Amino acid sequence: MKLSSKKQRIILASIVLVAIVFLAYIAVQSFWANIHYREAKKLSKNVRTWKQAATEYEKAISISSGNAEYHDEAGQLYSKLSMLYQDNKWFNKAVYHFKKSYQLNPYNAWAHYHLAWCYWNKKIYLEAERESKKAIQLDPNNATYHWQLAVVYEGMGKLKEAIDEYKEVLRIIPRHDKAKKAIKRVEKIKAGR
Repeated sequence: MKLSSKKQRIILASIVLVAIVFLAYIAVQSFWANIHYREAKKLSKNVRTWKQAATEYEKAISISSGNAEYHDEAGQLYSKLSMLYQDNKWFNKAVYHFKKSYQLNPYNAWAHYHLAWCYWNKKIYLEAERESKKAIQLDPNNATYHWQLAVVYEGMGKLKEAIDEYKEVLRIIPRHDKAKKAIKRVEKIKAGR
C-alpha cells in the first residue's frame, strides 16, 4: 500500500516535530540542572550554607544523573560535611557520589583521590590505600597522589612504604621541602621502633 505524498509529508512533519520537542526537552533539562549546579557551587563556598548547597547538588543530579562532575562536586561537599558533623550519613553520601563519578568517568583520578581522603579521615586505611593507588595508576606523575598514599601508609604504620612514596614526591618535584622533612620525620620514627 502506497501512501499519498500528502500523507507522507504529514508523517515526516510529525516525526520532525517529535524530534524537535524531544531535543527542546533535553536542552531545558540541561539548563535547569546547570542552574542548580551553579547555585550549589556558590553556596558551597560558605560553611554556613553547605547543607543548602547539598540540596542544590541533589537537584542538579536528579535532573542530570549522568554528569560525573556533578557527582564529584557533591562528593567533595559531603566529605566536608562528614568531617564537620562526624556523621556517617554524610560520609556514605560522599562515598556514593565519588564512586558514581568515577563510574561515569573511569579516568577521573581526582574522584579516587577525594574518596581516599574520605576513607583516610575515617581511618579506613585499606580502602584509602586502594583508592590512592587507583589515582596513581591513572596519573602516575601526580605528586599529590603520591603524597596522599604516603600519609595513608603512615596511618597504617607502613613506614618503609611511606618513605618510598615521599621519595616519589621528590622524584616528581625535587625541591619539595615538605617531602624532605617528612622523610626525615618518618625515618626517625622508624629508627625509634
